[in-house]
Parts: sequence; structure tokens; C-alpha cells
Amino acid sequence: MKHHSLFQIILLCVFGAIAVAGVLVFSLAIGGGGSGASIGKVVIWGTLDKTAFDAVLQEVFQANPDMQGVSYVQKDAATYQSQLADALAQ
Repeated sequence: MKHHSLFQIILLCVFGAIAVAGVLVFSLAIGGGGSGASIGKVVIWGTLDKTAFDAVLQEVFQANPDMQGVSYVQKDAATYQSQLADALAQ
């Protein structure tokens, strides 16, 4: 019985070490971001008033110049869902 539990402990340690190594590899190699990273072009669709949304975006741009690529497009509420579904399908 003791031999079986020793095997389980060793197996769990091996899988634990692999999991920790995987997290470290992805966090160090892929993540990190670093400074100077800017956001590319982002278009936000919605049914809110464009002038109000643009005012909020201007405040965001002043606080964080990296967000200059973000824009808002006001869509008609009646056709918004079908336009969004079509855009996602493309």
C-alpha cells in the first residue's frame, strides 16, 4: 500500500513541475508586454450616441495616448444584431 502512495506522490510532483514550467515559459516568453506597446486599430460598434462616446474617448486619449487607434461607430439599434452577426461571420 505504501508503494502505491509513493508512486502517486512522485507522479503528482512530476505533473506539478511540468505545469509550473509551462506557466513560466508562457509568462516569460509570450507575455511581458513591455513598454512601448501600443494598441492597433480597434473599432467599437454600439447603439449609444456617437458624440457622447467620442467625448469619453477623447478623455481616454488624453490619459493614455496609446489608445489613439480606438474609434466608435454608432449603429442603428434595429439592425445592430444582424450587422454584428454578418461581420462576425466574415
